[in-house]
Amino acid sequence: TTPAGLILNGGATVSNGTLAFGGSEGVIWLAGQGSGGATPNVNTISATISGSGGLTFAGGLHATDLSQVTAKDGLSLVNITTASTETGPIIIDSGAVGLNAVNVFSASTAGITLENVKSSPAPATLNINANNVLSALNSIGNNSVVNIASGDTLTIGNSENLNSTLTATIAGTSSGSLVKAGTGLLDISGGAASFGSTGTVSVNGG
Repeated sequence: TTPAGLILNGGATVSNGTLAFGGSEGVIWLAGQGSGGATPNVNTISATISGSGGLTFAGGLHATDLSQVTAKDGLSLVNITTASTETGPIIIDSGAVGLNAVNVFSASTAGITLENVKSSPAPATLNINANNVLSALNSIGNNSVVNIASGDTLTIGNSENLNSTLTATIAGTSSGSLVKAGTGLLDISGGAASFGSTGTVSVNGG
């Protein structure tokens, strides 16, 4: 099927109702620039994302005009504040995606994959800002990042019992924690991981 696209620019908000992609692959492009320095361009999706064809996020740094910004300018990200019913695979090709609600992509049977973009438009970044369970979390290469906020837990694995290979950098802030669940294999040996003084890493299955 033909992909269905959405461009988020300038701190856009998609609220109320359903953002329905049906059987098409949904593509959400994070465009626009921040106001300079490290100030991000924050977009928000509070509508329910639905579909079965999968969802790809792309864009982020330098998404509009490479000639006018430096590497620290133009950060564009999207925060998702409502759990999605998308059942297809979730891909973060580039840019930053914040999971600001509980179990945003738990309906995805394939889980999330982080691609290996080095610099432009932006490395793939997954920000865990609420407790989230993913059936799987995979990354390609070492250029992606998973940030777990203090007080929140990322659980990788569920009843799908899928294997995950995570070569991204995993950073838990303060009490941000990681749990491995299900009988599938979770391999984080190819990446780097750091957690705060009260953060934990737990194996609850497999």
